[in-house]
Amino acid sequence: MFNKPNAGCTLIGKPLSILLITILLTLCFSFVSYSQDYEWRKVSSSGPEPRINHAMAYDISRDRVVLFGGETRTNQAVAFGDTWEWDGSAWTLVSTSGPIPRCGHAMAYDDSRNRVVLFGGEAPPGFPIYDDTWEWDGSSWTQRAQMSAAPPPARCAHAMVYDSKRKVVVMFGGMGWNRYKDTWFWNGTNWSLVTTKGIHELQDHGMAYHIQRDKVVLYGGHRGLGLPESTTYHWDGSAWGMVSTQGPGELWQHSMVYDSQRKLVVLFGGNNDEGLQGFVNTWTWNCNSWNLENTQGPEVTYGQDMVHDSTRNHIVLFGGGIGGIKRGDTWIYGPPILYDLSPKFAKSAPKLVAAGESTRLITRIKNTGKGVSMACTLSFYLTKKPKMTKKAILLGSAGVPAINNGKSKKIKVTAKVPTNIKIGKYYVVVKLCVEDKNTNNNVKASNGKILEIY
Repeated sequence: MFNKPNAGCTLIGKPLSILLITILLTLCFSFVSYSQDYEWRKVSSSGPEPRINHAMAYDISRDRVVLFGGETRTNQAVAFGDTWEWDGSAWTLVSTSGPIPRCGHAMAYDDSRNRVVLFGGEAPPGFPIYDDTWEWDGSSWTQRAQMSAAPPPARCAHAMVYDSKRKVVVMFGGMGWNRYKDTWFWNGTNWSLVTTKGIHELQDHGMAYHIQRDKVVLYGGHRGLGLPESTTYHWDGSAWGMVSTQGPGELWQHSMVYDSQRKLVVLFGGNNDEGLQGFVNTWTWNCNSWNLENTQGPEVTYGQDMVHDSTRNHIVLFGGGIGGIKRGDTWIYGPPILYDLSPKFAKSAPKLVAAGESTRLITRIKNTGKGVSMACTLSFYLTKKPKMTKKAILLGSAGVPAINNGKSKKIKVTAKVPTNIKIGKYYVVVKLCVEDKNTNNNVKASNGKILEIY
């Protein structure tokens, strides 16, 4: 049935140990706003088996990310029928019953009824395609009887979002025995066909609902026969309209989600035609234009899924593939989580450093805990006060690998002092970026440096 490879659905560490940080500072600088830079961070490699073409939804009433199904491919594709939940720090297997194992299905969280809604998908090998609707209430799946006289045809590789203004789940496109261009509403009881106009047939597109603008945003997808899309459409509740042909380029099998904190649609990953080139770029859409925000991230380009955790204000991504490799990692995308490790400052004379001068930052970290420390990032900021401030200037950051207990690592970074920095005395303030919020109590920094910029 599929005429393209991988089409549709066929296609770190332990908690941070106690660290004794000896920081030997000479200087390195780059001028960056520490509070605005979003970044990807891998937070887990345990939980669900590596997979692609699963579906996820964020249950805001229970503060859980819900994941169902997907497939893995070795010599033969095998579909999953397991349900997992992510609580912000770990995955838990909560059910192995419910929908038939499948991949390429779509899910959305119905906020008005506190239910995760699932529709369609297919089950390799053999590829039967489904037209069933299921709902997850936090403890079990229930198949919803189809009351409509003409329900949606069976399909996979479609997309669904929840329209909070109209209180309906919106579904568009996908493929079964045909590719579809139909838009449907699910109101909790029935599916209703709204329109077949506005967009041509698409599969493997991305969709997100922009709450503030009351628009469903659709980007990319595939029409078959070597025709990936690079068009952005808006759905206003009654009709589709094309709004842009500029942005991330021809993409399919990417992921999209709405970031309610920043009021932006976020797009990650995707492949170009034939899957010959994959991308790990992160883009944002403000309902007027696309912005390339990040070019580094999870090492996956297709088959992943992601949701926005509105409680913690970050995006959660799981799984996906790159080439023939399937991943089982969990990533988050959000602002750096910074813990203030401001040291006591030495009473010695400040080190003289000229504006525009290249200098060095040397960090030695020792793990005095009982286990292996989690990989993390240390950042060093320049401030006018002996504590972190919003006007801090980033001196430099160093990735710190996992360290065995009793061992230490020396990290070296070289950078340049901003030429436009004001002269005067500055404090070097230390920040730690990790996911365990309790680690701040276990980390200490040695005496810091005071710098005199001239």
